[in-house]
Amino acid sequence: MTVGALHDLYLPYPGCKTSSGISNISFSFQDQDRVLEAMHSVFLFHAIKTGLSMGTVNADQVPIYNDIDSRLGELREACIFNTRSTATVELFDYREEINFDTTVAPEIVTGKTPAKKTGKGLL
Repeated sequence: MTVGALHDLYLPYPGCKTSSGISNISFSFQDQDRVLEAMHSVFLFHAIKTGLSMGTVNADQVPIYNDIDSRLGELREACIFNTRSTATVELFDYREEINFDTTVAPEIVTGKTPAKKTGKGLL
């Protein structure tokens, strides 16, 4: 189910309940968790606003929409909404950059500093 389909369904039937599996939108990115999770985040963000009642997704692996790196955020939006013909290729290229560049730290992609393990747990 697409964001547009949710919108089209919800307008004439505003009280209806909808559900959708989320992983189909990110199937091509199974080998790159950060991109896959960002795709889930953007889809959920917009789908909930347009009427999605329930989405099937591993919620603890979906980053907060506003916490995702701006470059990845821009690419995921372009792919989800098909705003330019090169968006998918650009996202695949970005995936390759972060997949093979061992210097890319998690905070570059998520915008968050990773937790540090201490003797008392995580900080």
